[in-house]
Amino acid sequence: MTADPFGLDSISLDWLRAKPGGKWARYPGALAAWVADMDFPPAPAIAAAVRAVADADDFGYPLWQSSHRPTQAEEAFVASLSSCHMLWFRHLAAKAGFVVERYEDRADGVMAKNAEGKLAMTLLTLRPRVDFAGEKRPQRVDIEALHHKAHEECFIANSVNFPVAIEPTVLLAD
Repeated sequence: MTADPFGLDSISLDWLRAKPGGKWARYPGALAAWVADMDFPPAPAIAAAVRAVADADDFGYPLWQSSHRPTQAEEAFVASLSSCHMLWFRHLAAKAGFVVERYEDRADGVMAKNAEGKLAMTLLTLRPRVDFAGEKRPQRVDIEALHHKAHEECFIANSVNFPVAIEPTVLLAD
C-alpha cells in the first residue's frame, strides 16, 4: 500500500468516570452500549475546536496550509470506530464486574489507494489504555478478552472492509 499524500488521520479519545451524569445515576456502574452516553460536557479541546470552526464560519475542507483546521470527515470516521469500541468495552467490563475509571485511545487511520486504485481508509489502529478502579481488578487475559469481544460486537468495526488492529496498553494493578 502506498500512503496517501494527506497522511495519517488520528484522533484522541479520553473518557473519565469522574462525574457521573443522569444516566449513570439511573444505571450505576453500567450502561448498555446502545444508550447514548453524551450527558457530560465535551473535552475542552473538542469544545474549543467546535467554537473555532463556528467562529471562522468554515465548515468545509480548509486549505491544508491553514493554521485553523476543523475536524475532517476521515478523523470523525476514526473517532466513531474508536468510540464504538470504547462503549462496548466499558459495557462488557461492567458486566464482568470491573469498574473502568479512565479509557484513553490514540487511534490512527491510514488513507491509501485500495485494490481498485481509489483513495480509501485501508487500516485503522486502536491503541486503548484503560485504568480500573474498585476491588475487582482484571488480569491481562481478562483485558485482552474484553477488547476482543468489544471488537466483535462493535457494529462499525463489523461494517468496514479493511483491517482494524487493536494494540492495547495493558496496565495491571500493583
